[in-house]
Amino acid sequence: DKLRIAPLPLMARSEEGHLAHRIYEKEPFRNHEENDADTLPEQQARTKRRTRAASMKHMPDLFLVEVHVMVDEHHYHVFDRREHLVTYLALTIALVNMRYEDTSGPNIQFLLTSIQKEEKFARTFPEYDIGWPDANRTYADASTTYKHLLKQYGKSPADITVAVTGLILADAYEGFTFDDARVQGQARIGGVCNVNYSILMVEDVPMSFGMVNLLPHELGHALGAPHDGKIYKWNTYLPPRNNCRKVSNTDHFIMHPSEPGNQKFSNCSKEHMTAFISTLSTSCFELKTKRNCTTEVKELPGVSINLTKNCQIAHPNFLEWKWEFTGNCRFQCCSRLSLNYDEVTCGVEHSLPDGAD
Repeated sequence: DKLRIAPLPLMARSEEGHLAHRIYEKEPFRNHEENDADTLPEQQARTKRRTRAASMKHMPDLFLVEVHVMVDEHHYHVFDRREHLVTYLALTIALVNMRYEDTSGPNIQFLLTSIQKEEKFARTFPEYDIGWPDANRTYADASTTYKHLLKQYGKSPADITVAVTGLILADAYEGFTFDDARVQGQARIGGVCNVNYSILMVEDVPMSFGMVNLLPHELGHALGAPHDGKIYKWNTYLPPRNNCRKVSNTDHFIMHPSEPGNQKFSNCSKEHMTAFISTLSTSCFELKTKRNCTTEVKELPGVSINLTKNCQIAHPNFLEWKWEFTGNCRFQCCSRLSLNYDEVTCGVEHSLPDGAD
């Protein structure tokens, strides 16, 4: 099978503990009260159905969200040629699109329209290496980096900008611990096509396809979906269902507040995204990209991924690089603390890319 990506014109962790991302700041909304459509009188219900249809009338069946990707030097330096970086990012977007295949009203897909190499957008700090305590490494301060991105790059040349750093995102707190490095991305809710904050941020080990598991969640926020269990009312005539305040401990949908992982969106997330998209102007649905081209990949990245190479990039301080599966399509990179002893240390878990056995 071939994955096709078009177009590709070129330009020269959490508030609730263990979440692999964090929202930087919530915007105020007009109405947070639930609206129980099931108890509306029949006349009101008919009116509601008509207004709902009117609210969705201008939306296309397919919403192609144009994506501008900005990568820092800690990420792009690993790629020998620009073409390799382009292919990597294009395939990443194609894999993200697979997570959005079951969205409807409209169906949401993403187009990689431009790529920008940008040095030094990450605000950094040194700390001990959480995977190798005898050495230090450089981290990207999640909060200050995202504030900087909002200020300098908040107005996207596309519908949304994805800023990718090759550093580990972390909170620069005193008494730095493993938990402070659990933040893996940040986004503003409703950022798509926003004039001031159409940008989100993720970390990624270059060539690992790790952000394939982060981007659907962050893009979900940018498309108006809060965490499962929370309600935002973007459109009075398209309220979320009443049970959206409930969170299952077993479903693990993409917008789960602490453990996303089943690669699907809950119905509540889909409804939030539909309601948000209904508020966008028609100009947001118009493709701004003029050039069309395609790239083909004959196999999913997990088929030929080199996990040892991934471990070397992710953990440069290790003495050696061995990997072991931890279950749930995840693996760890491990190393002996000394080549004279058998005691080992392991870094954070990494996700296996699509297609891996």
